[in-house]
Amino acid sequence: MKAVFLVLAFLLSGCAVSVKESYRNPDFKQSFDKISVAWIPLDEHEYKKKYLASSGQVVVNDALAMKTARKQLWDLQSRTRKSLHDELAYYDTDIVGESLSNYVLRMTPERLVKITCLPASCHSDVIVKLTMTDRKSDTLVWSSAIKVTSFARTDLDGKEELVTPDTTLKLVQSIIGEWNKYQLLPARLASPRSRLPLETASIIDKLEQTDLSYGKLLAWIKENNKWGKDAAVVKEFEKNLESAIGGTTASWKIGWGLTRSGKAYKIGWTKKILNIAELTPEEAALNGFREKKSIFAIE
Repeated sequence: MKAVFLVLAFLLSGCAVSVKESYRNPDFKQSFDKISVAWIPLDEHEYKKKYLASSGQVVVNDALAMKTARKQLWDLQSRTRKSLHDELAYYDTDIVGESLSNYVLRMTPERLVKITCLPASCHSDVIVKLTMTDRKSDTLVWSSAIKVTSFARTDLDGKEELVTPDTTLKLVQSIIGEWNKYQLLPARLASPRSRLPLETASIIDKLEQTDLSYGKLLAWIKENNKWGKDAAVVKEFEKNLESAIGGTTASWKIGWGLTRSGKAYKIGWTKKILNIAELTPEEAALNGFREKKSIFAIE
């Protein structure tokens, strides 16, 4: 059961990129920076699926699982090369055709894609192998393997939402970081400018009343509380919603003594992304819920 909550916490946190291993040829000295980038597609992938459910009963949402994985692969293949091109252009570094390059960066996803699903959400893991070689001699300069994770879920009405964050930006930033770490870029790149564009270009999304999730949350509490749409718990929840405006993340722990179903609910809201997870009273009690309390938090 602990694993279920760990997965849920991960899904709420967004995407992840981690460097699994890295290698540098210690005898290699790089003096030029004309790089070509190639994404090496595979003819087919193998999908390993695992389903989890808090009730102990497996709920198979095979369509969502496959869409999650395919959306992630499409995102990586279609946008990583462009994002890397834009990032290196910031440092006045050329990405050119392979015939004109000094070095070739190849990105190859592993054949196996792992998918883990809760009843209403899935996340997809794929490891991307990176190698940079000298084009003329085919000497290996540097290699690593990076695991990239992204996710999708269903909304309150059961409609599938492919909420895959832009994993390409994190992947590209990881590549730049590794290059700088091993001093494989020219001197002007090994000492980057005071800011990296991929870290500062993102705008913090603040919660707004115009977000569709605002109305969905208000409708949800009116429908699912024990006493009806005019209950005190609804008014308290509405005040929470109003105070969440301008923040970046809002969350609720709704006790099982407040709901018609007798179940507890963990709610997470970031801009345009809403997740509601159902818990049994036993699970909720182990995770800090109070039977007749609604615990609200905002960041």
